[in-house]
Amino acid sequence: MTTKPITVALLGSGVVGTAVARELTRNAADFEARVGAPVQIVGALVRDASKDRSETGLPADVFTTDAEGLVERADIVVELMGGTEPAKSLITQALENGA
Repeated sequence: MTTKPITVALLGSGVVGTAVARELTRNAADFEARVGAPVQIVGALVRDASKDRSETGLPADVFTTDAEGLVERADIVVELMGGTEPAKSLITQALENGA
């Protein structure tokens, strides 16, 4: 029986967002053992999806500029943008969606 993955959206992929992505990827087996399901990054919000982000270790198709769409498809939303808006609105949306 395959356990449904816990999906994670990263709202930001700067220095901190890249470090979070790296840790989630590097320690995937440990997280899976702790929570009882695989943890999968479904997207990372960026300003420019065409920029090279190979240093993150994530596939290029993970990066998106569609904030609302990203928030809607995640179980866990991690705000790494800074500032008040649109961060507050996106987190409010995530909470309303059950994240």
